[in-house]
Amino acid sequence: MQLTEGFRREVELHWGNPKKVANVGLSEILEHGDEISLDYDDQIRYALRIGVLAGETKDQGSSVFIERFEKEILNEE
Repeated sequence: MQLTEGFRREVELHWGNPKKVANVGLSEILEHGDEISLDYDDQIRYALRIGVLAGETKDQGSSVFIERFEKEILNEE
């Protein structure tokens, strides 16, 4: 799956606030609801993973978050 056009911009805009970055990430996942399963359990699982990733990468920069989000969450490698 490909990231939506505004995802990078939104992450960079909110970088420094892991809660807002996590919200951007969750919104991105919801944009792909027609391509992935998003039942209640999936939504909880994604929210947890995105929140952890936002916290883990907060000192590494937005590009690290975006790269890992795309690889580990959006395309689940």
